[in-house]
Amino acid sequence: MANRSRSTTPSSCLLLGKPVATWDLLGKSLLERLITRLQVFGVDRVAAIFEDALFRSPQLPGQKENAAASGSAFWNNWDSVISEYLQHGMETLILTRVGPYAEFDLADVLRAHHQTGSDLTQVYRGDVPLDLVVVRASRLREGEGSYRNRLSNLLRNRHIYSMGGYFNPLSSPLEFRRLVTDALLGRCSIRPVGREVEPGIWLGPGASIDSSAMLEPPVYVGAHSSLGPACKVLGMSSIEKACEIDAGTTVEQSCVLEHTYLGMGLHLQHTVAGDGKLFHLEREIEVEIQDGRLIGRPGIQHNVTRAARSIVNSVLSTRAAQAASVNHQIAAEKSHER
Repeated sequence: MANRSRSTTPSSCLLLGKPVATWDLLGKSLLERLITRLQVFGVDRVAAIFEDALFRSPQLPGQKENAAASGSAFWNNWDSVISEYLQHGMETLILTRVGPYAEFDLADVLRAHHQTGSDLTQVYRGDVPLDLVVVRASRLREGEGSYRNRLSNLLRNRHIYSMGGYFNPLSSPLEFRRLVTDALLGRCSIRPVGREVEPGIWLGPGASIDSSAMLEPPVYVGAHSSLGPACKVLGMSSIEKACEIDAGTTVEQSCVLEHTYLGMGLHLQHTVAGDGKLFHLEREIEVEIQDGRLIGRPGIQHNVTRAARSIVNSVLSTRAAQAASVNHQIAAEKSHER
C-alpha cells in the first residue's frame, strides 16, 4: 500500500517530489508570489528556467519564458535567455534561484546597487550569501565566454547587501510547514488568497464547507475546495485549492496541497499531504499511498465511499432533526410554564 523513504529535501529543495516553490502556499505558489513582487517594483520581463524538465510549470502571469532542462542544457538555456535580454537593451538584471524565502526591500536593494556604482550586488543574510544578485547589464555584454563565466568574474568584486527581514531556508518540509504557520499567525508578509469570513478563518473563492464541518482558527481552505459532513480542520492547518476532504476526516496541524482527495474517516496530524503522498513531520518519513480511495486526486469515482457518505449524511441529518425536535420540545415546555 505504501512506499517509505527518508527525506532528501535539504539537498534538493523538493517537497513530495516537486520543487517547494511550485506548490501553493495559502492560495499561491512562492514562485507566483515572487513574480508578482517583482512586477510591483517595475520589473517588466520575467523568465523562469527549471533545472529539470519534469518540473515545467504552467505559464505564470507576466512570465515571458518558461524553459526546462537538465545538466548542461540548463545552462545553455540560461545563457540564451540572458543573451536575449541583453540584446533588448536591458540596463539592470535581477537573477535569483527560487529556494529560501526571504523578505527584504527590493527597492532598497536596487537603490543601494545604483548608489554604490557596483557592477554586481548580492543579498546576504548575516554571513550567508543568498542566490539573488543585481547586475549591471553593460558589464555582462563585455568580455568573452559564456555569460555564466562573465557573471562568476563579477562576483569577485561584489557589493554585499545585508538583509534583516523574515527568513526561512525552506530546505525541508518542516520549514515549509513553519512558513504556513507563520503566515497564518501574521509573522511574515504572506497573506492568504481569499477572504477572512471569521477571525482567523480564510476561504478561497468557491470553497464549499458542509454545515456540520468544524473549522478551528486560524485555518485556510483554498479556492474550489470542499469539506464534507463532520470534517474538522484544526491546529493552524491549510487546505489548498481544488481539494476534496471526505466525510468524517480530520486535518490537524497539517497541510493538504492542491488537487488532493482525502478519503472518509481519516485523521491527518503533523503531516503534509499531496500527490498521493504523505510526509510525517515528526518522524520525517515520506509515504506513498497507492490506494486512491485514501489519498488521491479529486473527481475520481470512489464507489465505496459514495455509499458510506450517504449513510453518514443520513445519520447527521437524523441527529440534526432529533436535536431540533428536542429544542422545540424544551421551548414548548418553557412557554407552557409561563
